[in-house]
Amino acid sequence: MSEHHEQHHELSYKEPILVFLGLVVLTILTVGLAGLNVSATVSLLIAFTIASVKSTFVVRYFMHLKYEDRLFTIFLGCALGTFAVVFILMFSDYSFRW
Repeated sequence: MSEHHEQHHELSYKEPILVFLGLVVLTILTVGLAGLNVSATVSLLIAFTIASVKSTFVVRYFMHLKYEDRLFTIFLGCALGTFAVVFILMFSDYSFRW
């Protein structure tokens, strides 16, 4: 029989609370961005940047990617990279429609 060794990581209450407060601040920042009078492109870039930071917080801390093997992180990065390429290719023809 093979033995399964689990790694236990001790979590304090401080880290998840700080991450949660960071998510709240970033959400408030996103809502505040909606009221600014900037171009659609700038608004979209800022919103995507804030959303990327928020999703990184969620994946690393609440989905415990921080404690997973490095290989799992690499596979997730490849999947997100593929998604980004497909997203860019899908929307790249918008500049040629006008």
